[in-house]
Amino acid sequence: MQSRRAIQRSPKIPTTEEQIRANIEERKRQEQAEAQAPSENENTATPQAAASGLTISPTTLKDAIEQFKEKQGTQLAAGAKVVLGQSFEFASDRLIRFSLNGKTHEPYFEALKNPLLGFLKSYFALEDLQIDYEIKEQSQVEMRYTPKEKLKYLMKKYPKLQELQERFGLDTDF
Repeated sequence: MQSRRAIQRSPKIPTTEEQIRANIEERKRQEQAEAQAPSENENTATPQAAASGLTISPTTLKDAIEQFKEKQGTQLAAGAKVVLGQSFEFASDRLIRFSLNGKTHEPYFEALKNPLLGFLKSYFALEDLQIDYEIKEQSQVEMRYTPKEKLKYLMKKYPKLQELQERFGLDTDF
């Protein structure tokens, strides 16, 4: 008796073409409703964050940026994700300054600035919050391409290497 009840309670599997089409249409409507719900509140933060009166600190800002990344999902370009992962500092109590590694990140930051600022303002419930960026100077690193250049660098760094070369009579013309 119990097995019959379990079978009767199980969902009905559609058998006709009309039932299958009706199920497909219902699923599409549900997916569209779910997809439209986040886009209506795209720049708003979670109600708990705004209601709790969070203060801005490096950890809460990182959490907010992670939530922004999740909310944006696949819409973020790879360069934008790199920009969001860059270091930042608090220039004042209401100004957050991101440090970009080069001019190539500048367009990504400019594209992200308004949506990110809107999200952060609502997340922290601060209307006078601002974000900015500065481009860090990249130091020129001397690249060693040929084996001779690499050997010269290593001999300069480790003087005993030249002593080993002379002791064993190693030829450096390779």
